[in-house]
Parts: sequence; C-alpha cells; structure tokens
Amino acid sequence: MNNSHICSLYTNLKVNKCIDLCTEAFSDYKHLISYPFELSENNVKTLMQWSLMYSYLEFNNQMYYQHKGIQMGNNASVSIANITVSKELRSIFSGKNEIFFHPRFIDDIFMIIDGTNINDIN
Repeated sequence: MNNSHICSLYTNLKVNKCIDLCTEAFSDYKHLISYPFELSENNVKTLMQWSLMYSYLEFNNQMYYQHKGIQMGNNASVSIANITVSKELRSIFSGKNEIFFHPRFIDDIFMIIDGTNINDIN
C-alpha cells in the first residue's frame, strides 16, 4: 500500500520561506523589467510581509486570522507558490542524474525517474 496522501499546498507553504525565495527571485530577475519607479528587494520583501503575514477572512460575519500558509484567492498566491516550489524543487533535484524531466504547473508536478540504478526508493 502506498503511504502518500493529498494535502493542501498553499496552507503548507512556510510564509517566511516564501518571502525569502520570492525576494531572491526578484533580485535575480529584476534587471529584465523596467519599472516606472524605484523598487528594491527590501520594498518587495516588505510588501510580501504585509500581504502574507496579515491575512484575515470573513465567514458568517466572523473575522478569522490565517495563521499558517499563504492565502487561497490572494492575487499573488499562484505566483508565490510557483516561485517557492520551483526554487525548492531545483535545490532538491540538483545533481540528481536519475531525474531527467520534472516540469511543474501551479501545484501539479510530473517527473520521470530512471530507477534502473536505484536500490532503495522511499
């Protein structure tokens, strides 16, 4: 029997990790876009902190604070999840020659693994 299970991506992403990895991505690629105003890594980090660390929602006229993960429905959540998971997967797969195809789209991942020389897969 398989031990895998389905869990929600967004609520399991670590907010501080998302902020750090997305700020790093901004730093890596900001030279490719011309902005109408000055925008620094610190500005992006601050905006992400405000957006992700202070998340409230209303349900049945009650206000709730989201204390874990990133928000479903936030305008930036899909991009944040894509950047975060892409950077995490890149670091996990780096130097793994048996993994030769691993594209991803939003929260779906597809991999082809050559297991001919792998003795123990967990």
